[in-house]
Amino acid sequence: MSIIMGRGDEAKKAIESKGGNLDLKKAFIRLKAGQSRKVRVLTPQDYVAYKAHGHYSKGVYTQPCIAVAGERCVLCEAANYDGDLVEKDKDGKSVWNQMYAKKRVLFAFVDLEEDMIRVFDATKAQADGLIATIDEYAEDLDSIAFTFKRTGDKQETSYTLAPILPNKMKEVQEVFDKYNGVEVETKLFEEALQARTTEQQAKELQQAGFPVKDVLGIEVKVAASENNEDEGEPIDENEDPTKDF
Repeated sequence: MSIIMGRGDEAKKAIESKGGNLDLKKAFIRLKAGQSRKVRVLTPQDYVAYKAHGHYSKGVYTQPCIAVAGERCVLCEAANYDGDLVEKDKDGKSVWNQMYAKKRVLFAFVDLEEDMIRVFDATKAQADGLIATIDEYAEDLDSIAFTFKRTGDKQETSYTLAPILPNKMKEVQEVFDKYNGVEVETKLFEEALQARTTEQQAKELQQAGFPVKDVLGIEVKVAASENNEDEGEPIDENEDPTKDF
């Protein structure tokens, strides 16, 4: 199933209109406030848009909405349920409503310091500026590297791509040149996004405290051997990933 809404220009339209055996522990670029990485953007098309669910305080980490692939998405159903069987906030609304699907963007960069292609997951607000910079330098991507930097924390977090001056390119030129002609396959994005099946979503919801059987009619059976199962690398960073954008 494909949970990607579009790539490059298609992703841009989706945003505005509404590698196999990937090592997830290394795949994602994660920066703290003030940190930066030197990166190469291979083409202006190396980002994808997708819809994501997440409930940080409940432990449901950001993951793709599978409804866009024609699959039953119980995260959508849980987010839309406002009956009496779930916890309510001070206004009487379900605390699960905030898990509704939001647009996010996944970028692929060459990390020139690690000498590998890595991905970066962003909210739409964070992605807008990055896309604008990529578009601005689209004709020069075969000769320009960037400093990718994070500024701020939590809801004040922003990311920028700043061109590296020509006299500084010599520091990364050797690694930069190694990626001439290299293409980022769509498969890399699919693997990094870690789309769950309906059954896996239901299990995560139950572990987070949602009444899966009573509300969704799904009985989840968790084997003892699964209690310590590695669920993969969460996409979320320090800022609240449930923030609307």
